[in-house]
Amino acid sequence: MVVSHLGYQPTTQIASVGATNVSIQLGKSVLRLNELVVTGQAGDTQIRALGNVVGVLDMSQTQAVMPSKGVQEALSVAVPGLQVQRASGQLGTGGVTRIRGVSSLSLSSEPIIFIDGVRADNTAGSNSVAFSGGGDTPSRINDIDPNDIESIQVLKGPSAATLYGTEASNGVIQIITKRGAAGRPTWSTELRAGANWLPSPEKLYEGVYYRDANNVVQHLNLIKNDEARGFGSPFSTGHPVGGGMSLQGGTDAIRYFFSGNYDRDEGIVSYNWQNKLNGTSNLSYFSGEKLKVDLNLAYTRSKTRSASATQPMTTYLIWACPNNSCTAPGLGPNEAGRGYLAGVTPEAFKEIEGLDNVDRSRLGLTFNHRPVHWLNHRLTLGGDFTNDASSLYFPRGSNPNFGIPEGEKFVANDQSSFITSDYSATATANLPANLVSQSSAGVQYYTKKLTQISGSGRSFPIRGVNTVSGGGLRQGFEDPNFNLENKTFGTYLQEQLSWHDRLFVTGAVRGDDNSAFGVNYNFVVYPKFSASWVLSDESFFPRSSLLSTLKLRGAWGKAGQQPNAFAAIQTYGPSVGAAGTPTVTPLSIGNPDLKPEVTRELEAGFDASLLRNRLSVEFTFYNKLTKDGIFTAVNSPSSGFPGNQFINIGQFSNRGVELALAGSPVIRNDLRVNLRGSIATNKNRIDVLGQDTPIPNTGVGQLTGAYNAAGFPVGSFFYKRIVSATLTAPGSVTNIMCEGGSNFSRGNGSVIPCDNAPLLYFGSPIPTWLSALGADVTWRRFTLNGVAEFQGGHYVDDGNVGAQHVFFNDSKAAVEGTDPIVVAHQATGNFGAAGIMKAGFGKIRNVSLTYELPGNWAGSLGASRAAVTLTGANLATIWRAQSRKFGALGQDPEVRSNAPNFYGDPNLSNGYTQESWPQFRRFLATVRFSF
Repeated sequence: MVVSHLGYQPTTQIASVGATNVSIQLGKSVLRLNELVVTGQAGDTQIRALGNVVGVLDMSQTQAVMPSKGVQEALSVAVPGLQVQRASGQLGTGGVTRIRGVSSLSLSSEPIIFIDGVRADNTAGSNSVAFSGGGDTPSRINDIDPNDIESIQVLKGPSAATLYGTEASNGVIQIITKRGAAGRPTWSTELRAGANWLPSPEKLYEGVYYRDANNVVQHLNLIKNDEARGFGSPFSTGHPVGGGMSLQGGTDAIRYFFSGNYDRDEGIVSYNWQNKLNGTSNLSYFSGEKLKVDLNLAYTRSKTRSASATQPMTTYLIWACPNNSCTAPGLGPNEAGRGYLAGVTPEAFKEIEGLDNVDRSRLGLTFNHRPVHWLNHRLTLGGDFTNDASSLYFPRGSNPNFGIPEGEKFVANDQSSFITSDYSATATANLPANLVSQSSAGVQYYTKKLTQISGSGRSFPIRGVNTVSGGGLRQGFEDPNFNLENKTFGTYLQEQLSWHDRLFVTGAVRGDDNSAFGVNYNFVVYPKFSASWVLSDESFFPRSSLLSTLKLRGAWGKAGQQPNAFAAIQTYGPSVGAAGTPTVTPLSIGNPDLKPEVTRELEAGFDASLLRNRLSVEFTFYNKLTKDGIFTAVNSPSSGFPGNQFINIGQFSNRGVELALAGSPVIRNDLRVNLRGSIATNKNRIDVLGQDTPIPNTGVGQLTGAYNAAGFPVGSFFYKRIVSATLTAPGSVTNIMCEGGSNFSRGNGSVIPCDNAPLLYFGSPIPTWLSALGADVTWRRFTLNGVAEFQGGHYVDDGNVGAQHVFFNDSKAAVEGTDPIVVAHQATGNFGAAGIMKAGFGKIRNVSLTYELPGNWAGSLGASRAAVTLTGANLATIWRAQSRKFGALGQDPEVRSNAPNFYGDPNLSNGYTQESWPQFRRFLATVRFSF
């Protein structure tokens, strides 16, 4: 008999007539051409029919052997070409997700997210006031409980995401939650406990330098100094605990999945913690084979206390003893200030309270109807609603260096709603010559609404007052920049022809209208074409043990990205006129001709299995070109409007290759070894800027030298490159020379005085290559998993290092003053160049060990199955392209600032970091039972 199952290799086994106990073991298939994925049309599509690559992550299986605390953590090494740029090790924060590089010059590069067909909030940089002091903020994708997810599918670019229209140029992430199955009810219980800590903080923050009263250079390690004086370490060990339960089952007519999870997580300082509650309810109703109705409900409530309510403690640790201030009264290592910047010791941060309270609800209702065998149509209605109530509290009497000793409280209430209405239909027809036609059509209507109301109360009468109304000075805000509404109406047509279920040709076109388009631009059209050929299904394909399966594929398509909600509209704001009369004042000049950024992408590649299906190869080449890039231009004073205007002038490109390998070199009855690896390259370039003068990244360029310049990558670093100086005395130089050339170029090698020197290219903040390596080994009841991540080819502007050398002058090189290049940076104020470093790194992300208990052991506990998993996360940094600049250590090569208003830029492409918390190490023990 032949036994087959989706995701596994078919197996043929001989069974004796009348045998009642036949044991069959199926090996996992390394290449899954028959797996179903979501592509935007009615009904699922097999991978074999797609001309584009789709990243698929089996979250249910992954969570069982290597539990992740968030969706971004799970995605970071799972899909070639997808990068999660981590913002911090602070609990409750997230990173920026990019697929195939930067997809916009001034808009977000975040992929859009659908959960069970409903558009979800994908905000990467939250506006929460609880995180006001640092460069790291929450990412809404991490609200989702990974334990409730069945699978994640990633459509990487316009060639795959055309049917999703405007905003899909960044790619699409489809999250499919768990469903019930017909059968008896099954209970699952999970308990979790562990530890979070920062290993060897005294080595990570290795200390500062200053000259004592005798002008002798002294070294101070603040952590060792605090421990020696009995204050203990400013860092602590957090103890995450949690648990959850789920129930699933059903009949042929009704199936259900219910789950609830609670987690209490603690960070590496006592005042950083998060409580999170998640609940999911999925119901499916079947009326024969013609009608299926899915009802999806989910709720998340979380409360997080930020470690960066004000400038974080790391600020005062890194930049201690600035400019020899440790010799000042009260600030020395053995005095009250203990050497910390401005004498602000770690204890002061415990009373500054930043709280972020999130309530998020998701509702989805999907009807799948097949009235006749050749027609399938689907209607999805739903919404994703988030209420984020955040606060920032400085009690009266807090450290005066925080700037508010009289006390103050800020509150903000951010609300977002994403509403989805989606109808699609697919008709299938058998045509002559063994052709099958699938004709699809669809119409979607999406609305997005964001609101924010905030207020503050300042100057409390006594300590202990902690309400806005208790402040002597009170005010409220309703900022129009945070109160936005956007609507998109789109429709599409698609035709797919298949021949013998092995050759597939697909053509589609989508049209969109968006409320953010200018009044002179009403409609945009996105075409798509793709082809797929499963060559190994052909009769002429040579059969061999070397090459088992081969699929060739190619796709071309367009997708877009809309401008900000009011970018096209001329706006005015309230003001006070003469004699206190109300009036209006100009705010934004608008642009009636504004249109979306449009990206077209060509990708081609192949999927193959080799060595009797022991090895799979997935190769893809892609080339993306974005036109009508949106930039901000300074308004002419004669217009009467202040600030900037959004205009379409730019063009930039992304191209690269993606290679993924997966193999099973050992398959035995009691031992199985699986290996996997991937590498993805990306080269992005601004081809046309549309103006002669390079454009600084908003909020970054003037400070750190991040600019958008034609012929260079997005957000590249440009500085004067100091090559020599004459040291006349410690801390004093003359004859400072820099490399010459034209401004915003790569230089020409000549040497000129730095006063006349140009800004030259130092590097790109975006990795040019990403790589991951993983392995899992199963021996009897034990499974060992491990995964490592590598990134390289990019640079980070480390503000911690730069300020040590130039601004606070507490590095060894800055204090000794004997390195003429460092002193030259000080003399010229070249802050950014003093901290720019190669950012390549390699890290062991996760290692886990799972033990499946024997059935009789589980039975003694009343369970049908039981397992224990031990997981370690962020275990080691095994490689850094550069760890020091002029002797000063950078704490973490991958941490970046992702807050939009903290030296950030709109598309969060900057490579700047300052004061952020380093990533901590995690150990987690998980026990699972099934009943």
